[in-house]
Amino acid sequence: MGDHRMNSEDKHPIKQYVLAFDTANERIAVGLGRINADKSLSFVCGIDKPAHRSSNTQLILTIDEVLDKAKVGKQEIACIACGKGPGSFTGVRIALATAKGMASALCLPLITISTIDAVAFGAQLAGVRGKLTVAADAMRHEVYPVDYILDDGGAIRQSADTVESLESFVGRIASQDTKITGDALSKYFDEISSAGCVLEKETWEPSAQGLIATLNRMIETNEADVFDGKRHDPGYALPVYTRLSDAEEGERARFAQKRSHETMSSTSVLNAPADEDGISYKPLDKEHAKDVAFLEELLMGSDAWNTEMVADEIGRKDRSWWAAYLQPDPLIDGKLVGYAGALIVDGDMQILKVAVSKGFQRKGIAAKLLSCVASDARDLGAKTASLEVRVSNEGAQSFYKSVGLAKEGVRPRYYSDGEDAVIMSGPLPYLTRDVAGMRYRSSALTSDVKKEHPAPYIFAIETSCDETAAAITDGNGNLIADVVASQIDFHARFGGVVPEIAGRKHIEAICGVCEECLRIAAINLGIEKLSWSDMDGIAV
Repeated sequence: MGDHRMNSEDKHPIKQYVLAFDTANERIAVGLGRINADKSLSFVCGIDKPAHRSSNTQLILTIDEVLDKAKVGKQEIACIACGKGPGSFTGVRIALATAKGMASALCLPLITISTIDAVAFGAQLAGVRGKLTVAADAMRHEVYPVDYILDDGGAIRQSADTVESLESFVGRIASQDTKITGDALSKYFDEISSAGCVLEKETWEPSAQGLIATLNRMIETNEADVFDGKRHDPGYALPVYTRLSDAEEGERARFAQKRSHETMSSTSVLNAPADEDGISYKPLDKEHAKDVAFLEELLMGSDAWNTEMVADEIGRKDRSWWAAYLQPDPLIDGKLVGYAGALIVDGDMQILKVAVSKGFQRKGIAAKLLSCVASDARDLGAKTASLEVRVSNEGAQSFYKSVGLAKEGVRPRYYSDGEDAVIMSGPLPYLTRDVAGMRYRSSALTSDVKKEHPAPYIFAIETSCDETAAAITDGNGNLIADVVASQIDFHARFGGVVPEIAGRKHIEAICGVCEECLRIAAINLGIEKLSWSDMDGIAV
């Protein structure tokens, strides 16, 4: 496809282009950028066109059209970039799944770009300067609002990704001297335009040029490196959600309502699977606020919260609270033995409480609780974690160090008794598992496939329900490798599979499952490595 420029030494095409695309709303934007000697980007060409819910069938064709237009072959691409939202989750998923497939197959870095930043840079390229607010449609009468300052150098972000009700946004923006753009205007033009100066419709959605300009700024600020495959591993690329799934939000709303003893079964932990120690993990409900307060009194001394303070936290959209329950008998609702909670604001998970009953400490419960909270925090837009801890509490400091947080400074006389607080911060404290919080499960071979007798290799992928599965077979139907990552732990407490959660986990797990399948296949074939380029066909 197109003429390849060759490196005279290795006779391979020179990788000098970046391909960027976005499908987070009702349009497809595909842009091609040339990588300059200083790693900055020059826009080459692109296509912006309406999708009308057909991005899944039109995106690859549009990518091919852009590459044909520029006479650029796929082997000349050095990096894939795609919009990560926030936006329509289905739209974001289409772009990200496509990008993960392309980056994995071509062994390229995958850089995710804020869809809203791309809109802001598009406005900047159109000549807009000064204050700008981008309001993207978040459905449910809500918007994703982000504030910027636009100057000759680009678009400078002033706020983190969040979700806000339309009424709140309109009321707030009316008091600010700012221009407004974003695809929320397509649905709520009358309401939003009454609150401020609205830009022309051409600036409401991400454009090919806006994507390349956003990536160029990321390169300038060292947020991205188009040649760093380790830093931009496709397996770690995720969408920006800014909120939990509908099922999880509904669950938290129910848990925020105190129930009588007769209706306590709805807050039972029976559906939450127990680990090897008989401990189940589930979002904290208001019925157990008194149990948290009891443990607070035992463990926290003068820093203890009472029942009312704990109950007031549960159900807030900017909070995440999880609890651990001892479940010695599968027919008995569990006893609360630990809890953790955090405030999620401005992209940071501010840890409020972590505690485990003395008889259950040093079993990894606190780390698992924090990992549950961190998962929520990520979905709410957080990238970092922070907290204050007493200077004298060396045990707690050691624990937080073990989950990746480091000392940043001291707040003098922070506590009511005058003791100083150590400030700690770092990345979100996830527990390490095989992939996306799940364990791999592999099956035995159906036959002894020998390296000396190669056959066509078929790579098969299955993600229709709650298992991310990949397998490799030969042309005779013999199974060479089979890897499954089950999501049962994420769905069990809902009593069935939740499609939105399943979709999120598939996006998170797919690269890791496929890579593990290739690794196991190579071992079973007795060869050093097997890659996508060795495959003769794909089955889905």
